[in-house]
Amino acid sequence: MIAQGESPLFSFNGKHCDDFDVTFLPSAYPFIPAQSIPQTSVGGRHGTLRWKGRTFSPKRLKGKLYFLNTSGDDTPIPTDELLRRASDVTAWLCGTDGRGKLILDALPDRYFIAEVSDEAALMDDDWASGEVAIAFTCQPFAYAVSEDGVTVQTSANAAKSAALGVQGNTETMLAFRVTCASGTMNTATVETPTCRFDFTGLGMTEGETLVARYAQEDILLLEIEGVDGGTRSAMAMRTTDSDDDLLLSPGRNAVTIKTEKACSVHLTARGRYL
Repeated sequence: MIAQGESPLFSFNGKHCDDFDVTFLPSAYPFIPAQSIPQTSVGGRHGTLRWKGRTFSPKRLKGKLYFLNTSGDDTPIPTDELLRRASDVTAWLCGTDGRGKLILDALPDRYFIAEVSDEAALMDDDWASGEVAIAFTCQPFAYAVSEDGVTVQTSANAAKSAALGVQGNTETMLAFRVTCASGTMNTATVETPTCRFDFTGLGMTEGETLVARYAQEDILLLEIEGVDGGTRSAMAMRTTDSDDDLLLSPGRNAVTIKTEKACSVHLTARGRYL
């Protein structure tokens, strides 16, 4: 139920329902995603045993989109106008590759990665009101619109701790930029309360930056940015006993950095919500 004064509308790929004179009435909000839990039963034991590796399936947002009559009267929207406007809305919701940031007016502090997943058609009996059912498939996590971050300076071969507050209600990943201030740096360590990255053989010179960032919100990329703007991969320079990701919990986290040379370090995290 929509409370008085509350907006059920949304923005998608940087544009809002108001930009297209449409309104939206949701029938199902994203809630609990299906879980894939690795587990097995053992003869002679009650229940099941499980191990790490749980994954979540996408969620769904469903509802009806209504084309508003902008003529100021109660007459049906002319078919030619409705079809032209429907074409514009299709271009908006499908976009370049169909996937984009979905922000609900009711939750302006976070976004879903989503796409319109089902065919949507204007049926004959809906044309008078300009009504169409749509459904978004949303990736299981929502992400904070704003990042949390902190910058610290390290000294050569001395561990430096920094406090980073993180939004959200579930674990998220740490990203960082470590810029070498002088000399040649080959080793670096970045550690969260539960995870650790060790790097060897970096071969970074003054002004170069070791970067950990996430493509499509959760695909880790490790790179070294040169002073000329070029990049080279640093994935093979992370030691084999390092963790897959540097995870942070909601709230305050201690992050420890140790670098062979003095560096400027910028730590960031984008909160995640289930």
